[in-house]
Amino acid sequence: GTECTSCEAMAGAFASAAGEVATSLGVKAGALDLMSPLGQKLGKRWGIEKVPAFVAFGGRAQVNPYTGKSGRGMAMWNEFNEGFSASGFKRWVSKILPADAVERVDGLSGLAYELPPAVIVTERSTTSALAKSLGVPLVDRLKLVEIGVADAAGLVDEGDKLPALLHVEAGGVVTSKFEGDFKDRAAVLAWLEELALKEPKKKEAKEEKPWAPYDPT
Repeated sequence: GTECTSCEAMAGAFASAAGEVATSLGVKAGALDLMSPLGQKLGKRWGIEKVPAFVAFGGRAQVNPYTGKSGRGMAMWNEFNEGFSASGFKRWVSKILPADAVERVDGLSGLAYELPPAVIVTERSTTSALAKSLGVPLVDRLKLVEIGVADAAGLVDEGDKLPALLHVEAGGVVTSKFEGDFKDRAAVLAWLEELALKEPKKKEAKEEKPWAPYDPT
């Protein structure tokens, strides 16, 4: 609203950054006027005391055991020591993506899942924001796991471009491989969606791990 000159000044940069994270990470970002009736109601609910502020929601919905209401993890960013920057916003978005959307495994023994497994073979020691963003929309339909190239003997050949995205069945048999550009999120997600449509093999039911809430620290 007109009460926030900083908000008006950053509007163009925010719109550009929002478009970038939507394309690269599938994260939707929008603006809310806290001077509006709805904005005042939500601002109070979310505990916003100063503007501009960014609030993010994500992960699997959780039921509050005390109120019985369902909600999602929330993270807030409102510290702009040197003003808003598109790069800072994108770093924040990358940081708060659910960490357990992708499971890191140490070897092929970790590939026994009820859901169709897709395997990312990578040289990275940590999971990228892109990989985490791919796992979020496929929860309960496909298991996305990541394995370091040193532990991926038999999955990739010397000289293969990394990261590599594979469909691996029991025994470490590679049945298909994504041949496109891994940075093309839309193409990667389309390949994973097709894989998710395959009928998963029935296995003994396992206790599901809890979905980790956002942790902006």
